[in-house]
Amino acid sequence: MAKPYCELVVKEVLPCVRALLAAELTKGGLTQAKVAAKLGVSQGAISQYKRALRGWKAQKIEKDPAIVAEIKKFARKLIESETDTITVHTILCDVCKLSRARGLLCDNHKMSLAGLDNCRLCMNSG
Repeated sequence: MAKPYCELVVKEVLPCVRALLAAELTKGGLTQAKVAAKLGVSQGAISQYKRALRGWKAQKIEKDPAIVAEIKKFARKLIESETDTITVHTILCDVCKLSRARGLLCDNHKMSLAGLDNCRLCMNSG
């Protein structure tokens, strides 16, 4: 049995989103330690995102203007105010849903499971 789409998200989308968020937040003047605290990861993880050791797999994510706009909006919100864990998780879920709706990982998902040539599951679910 092939892995569900959510596993691709955990391996590819979430690290890329965190890497893009970390870049935006550090551009906004936050230290790696503050970025780590806001995103609920270690400072070492932020360092790895910055050096492209993590979060580089889903390059389609960073090339999609709608996703990038959401990430920038999310970063501004994180810079301007204290944001609770539920809000952070909700926004990350929204970015994931947007990536699914836009079919950004369809090619990767189809390679993981035979018979998905006409799959539209991600685009039809919310």
